[in-house]
Amino acid sequence: MPDTITLPRIPNLEGVIGYDAFVSDLQTTYSLQSLPPDSLKWVGVAETSVDTTPKIVVEPEYDTAHLSINLHPVNNGEDVTGTFAYHAPLLMRDVGRWGISDLRRFKVTKWRGRPEHETFFTKKDAYALHDFVEGFQLGLQDTTPVVDVIGLLPISPDGSYQTEFAPEISFSPNAHNQYRVLTVMDGAAGAYSALTRGRREIKDIDETQREFNWKADFVPDMSYMENLLLPDSAGHMILIASPIEMQPDFSELKEWYGRDEGLGGAQFRSFGLSRGATIGRIGISQGTQTGQGDLFRGELSAAASGKTIMYHIRFLGVKPDVAGQIDSQGLSAIGGTLDAYLRS
Repeated sequence: MPDTITLPRIPNLEGVIGYDAFVSDLQTTYSLQSLPPDSLKWVGVAETSVDTTPKIVVEPEYDTAHLSINLHPVNNGEDVTGTFAYHAPLLMRDVGRWGISDLRRFKVTKWRGRPEHETFFTKKDAYALHDFVEGFQLGLQDTTPVVDVIGLLPISPDGSYQTEFAPEISFSPNAHNQYRVLTVMDGAAGAYSALTRGRREIKDIDETQREFNWKADFVPDMSYMENLLLPDSAGHMILIASPIEMQPDFSELKEWYGRDEGLGGAQFRSFGLSRGATIGRIGISQGTQTGQGDLFRGELSAAASGKTIMYHIRFLGVKPDVAGQIDSQGLSAIGGTLDAYLRS
């Protein structure tokens, strides 16, 4: 269990509306690290200096893609933290394997990033994840690591900021870093795969290749734990990162997307809490536009190095609440929410 840390405040941002509230709420979220959960473990905080934001990165194996969750709070469409990236606290289970993973039955129900009239599948209403990915050259094998992660996102109790975020894929020094990343959010598969040449945030991509942060909205629950354990695709994200070679290997800094070939043919692609807190379900939707990408026009091939990895992330909201006191037993119980998803 990592030591509870104190978040640094960036002096240049202290006058920005929403910044103080965001850091305070995120500190409440980090304070949960003082609780030791059963069947889960806190992802450790990387060594940082006193004046930098803590880095929380899932690093299962040297030659796979690594994962962090970057927070991008906004107020009236304006960045609250500027270019500084705060990471969300993460919990994870022991690494599983694709061949025996229950995620094989995760229900994929539609596309993201296609025109509205092309959102739903034409041959079947839904596919099990193992059937859906069969047509994609992702390098999935029975031994492919599957990493279950819970991402805790701070939620403002009074609207001081809106929580937006983006998973970030990164790599070990000198490891292969050209990867194709397929995304499934809330049961909807991204019609475009993000192509990496090093560290890259994984955004929501629309049909014209504009990219957006993901936005988190807290969903009130009468009994948060009972509701969290009901099967539901809301708040579940799956990332499948597979190593590729891009030819030609463009050196210009540009956001490239791969056109997916798959089903249906070519697809466009605190003990000690400083304050109480409530953990609850969130709905995830499209947030602020952050950029514009292009379709990759070169050739993609399997890479000789690197390994495919699958991340399954359940996002939960943490809202400061003087009446809500989370104990170690309650924190452990949220591990069951990783298995609360719709299955085929």
